[in-house]
Amino acid sequence: MQSVELVTQFPKLNRKVLVYVIKFLRLSILPAESVTLMNATNLALIFGANLLRNPENDPLKDVTNMPLQAAWFKNILGMQIPFLLTSFYKRKK
Repeated sequence: MQSVELVTQFPKLNRKVLVYVIKFLRLSILPAESVTLMNATNLALIFGANLLRNPENDPLKDVTNMPLQAAWFKNILGMQIPFLLTSFYKRKK
């Protein structure tokens, strides 16, 4: 649940981009794992580091944070997209 709490702090546009990226990865890349060789762990390493980049631009912190970023993204990637959508976007009546 901490992953969701972190994402709720993102600006709205960033949340929309995150949901789009997750949908794309889940619908296009993960099903083609045998061809792309990109499983959830590999995707988490790449996207976690890029989506949760340290604004201080400190290479040592970047390397230190990489396992945490990957674990966060793998957790988010495994969540159900409808849950993400209903949690982050409340429809106006």
